[in-house]
Amino acid sequence: MQRIWRYLKSQLAVIMCAVLTVALLGAGLLPCSSTEIVDYSAEDMPIAPLTEELSSPLRDVIVEKLKTQDRVKLDLFVMSQCPFAVRAEQALAPILKEFGDQIDFTLYFIASEDGSGGFTSLHGQPEVAEDIRQAVMGKYYPNKYFDYIVARAANYQDGDWEQQALELGIDVERVRAIVASEEGEKLLWANIQKGNELGIRASPTLLIEAWS
Repeated sequence: MQRIWRYLKSQLAVIMCAVLTVALLGAGLLPCSSTEIVDYSAEDMPIAPLTEELSSPLRDVIVEKLKTQDRVKLDLFVMSQCPFAVRAEQALAPILKEFGDQIDFTLYFIASEDGSGGFTSLHGQPEVAEDIRQAVMGKYYPNKYFDYIVARAANYQDGDWEQQALELGIDVERVRAIVASEEGEKLLWANIQKGNELGIRASPTLLIEAWS
């Protein structure tokens, strides 16, 4: 009986991933980078790209999972200046607000170490700098940082990030100081480990926890 249940779960994963991928392609949207990772394993729900067009299927998955468990874990992997990533963050915001503490959400960045103590990312050093800022805000302003990210999405390539932060009550000078310190680099280093271990290169990529 357990073997049958595991098989059914694996088929559901395939079906859900197919729905998400078809919606993405149908909308003519592709993630930053050429690699798209999909996990069809029996134990895990799919890893799949996320855009506004996919927020409704995602909500359906969350509702279904909450029928049998108290919380749902979502991990979103992004490049902070990827146009598709910021759209995904905007799409995810109302879902996070709707379900509140029922979602255990973590934002991860897609970047690599450059071998000389720094980092590289597809959209250059301005993206690395924004990654570090967001990592710092995630630690010191956990109740405000995603509001900053959504506000920033409207002009994500604009170097003037301070205005959005100030409007949300985030201490700009404190963030700037931590970003420039060794702690800022350590926060980004720790953040990118999971994505690199999983080989995630497509931005955005959403990982939904395994069925329990």
